[in-house]
Amino acid sequence: MLVASTEVANKNPMGWVMFVSIFCFVMTTLWFFIFLCGANRSSSWPALDVGYHFVATVFYLGASVPLAFITVLEGQIFAALAAVAPVSGLNSDVLLEARKIYKLHIAAVVNMSYFKRKNEMPSIK
Repeated sequence: MLVASTEVANKNPMGWVMFVSIFCFVMTTLWFFIFLCGANRSSSWPALDVGYHFVATVFYLGASVPLAFITVLEGQIFAALAAVAPVSGLNSDVLLEARKIYKLHIAAVVNMSYFKRKNEMPSIK
């Protein structure tokens, strides 16, 4: 939801992030129903399960690393804009909108990294 509400600019990997999120949601739902119906009795299913989770991990890492990089660059641009705003007479509404978009991108990066780590790493009790 956070990724879908952000503004997409040129050279921004949000499209890839959305594809990965939707692809993994659909595949996980399909995977759940396959297991729920008991169609996973063959000996090849454990290998397919490991393969799917490997692909999902690579996709999520391939989406979160560029998104984090772009977000860091946006933060530097926002800091530069905030520094020159008093001198240049930049409208405060522009800065507030830029800050809101930057915070949405931070939330999307943190949310994506947190849920991927939570879902992929085994819990230690």
